[in-house]
Amino acid sequence: MRHIPNPTTFDNLFNSWTYAIIGTETYNIYPHGPALESGAVLFTGDGTGKVYLIDNLGNGIEKRWIISPTAFNEYDFNWGQIKTYPATIVNGIPTGSNING
Repeated sequence: MRHIPNPTTFDNLFNSWTYAIIGTETYNIYPHGPALESGAVLFTGDGTGKVYLIDNLGNGIEKRWIISPTAFNEYDFNWGQIKTYPATIVNGIPTGSNING
């Protein structure tokens, strides 16, 4: 579970607020990770076919490959929010751990 810093970041990534808000009874059940970066986006590089989340897990900004449509949908990411950047830019972003679902 990770904190989402603001509504704009949430809307950049997810489909619905339905699963975003949890009660205190659920909060302590799940392990907590670092907050998502403000302005985080989903993106792909021209012709790469891979979709990434820009993220910071404590090692600086990295791209994290979302390995499958199943993993993408499991996190309720929004297919309509994927940005496309030149492959040269995407290749210049350090690679972090994959998002497996």
